[in-house]
Amino acid sequence: MKSSKTVTMALVAFLVGTLPESGLSHMDTDLRYRFGKIIGLPEEYQPATFDRREFVLVLGDQRYEFPQFLIDLIRAQRGYRISMHGSWYQGHHYIAIDFHRRKNDGISCLFGLNDLSKISVTIDTPLENGGYRSEHVEMTEEQRSALHHGLKPSPQTQTGANKSEISSPITPRVD
Repeated sequence: MKSSKTVTMALVAFLVGTLPESGLSHMDTDLRYRFGKIIGLPEEYQPATFDRREFVLVLGDQRYEFPQFLIDLIRAQRGYRISMHGSWYQGHHYIAIDFHRRKNDGISCLFGLNDLSKISVTIDTPLENGGYRSEHVEMTEEQRSALHHGLKPSPQTQTGANKSEISSPITPRVD
């Protein structure tokens, strides 16, 4: 039989982890993606859209055009699905766009909600034990620069800008 201290500690851990405004938990929210619209983000990030043909993300007055090398990497997967999730609680303000063939198998792009130029790209690979490994994509300086220059002026002032074309291959970083 478990001691009352063990049961109490388990209950406290459960409650702390489930109280959204406790300051001790982190909330990640699944977003819906329908007909180019991202549904579920707060009003301050509206309109929220992602054009899957042109690879353009718009959140409010921010516009991010994916660089060509990243588009090529994503498209090389064939058969990927797009899913999205994000957070805007307790200092965590981001949106993740996953391009996965199946769960935890594909490419994930993480953007800062308040600054779309803050981007991280990982390749997720399933493991035999049911888990997965997430590795940051190693990039050349030119590719890193292209990632951070994807941020464009508001959609009202610029449409259809040229994407950066970089042909260098990307490899996952192995630690």
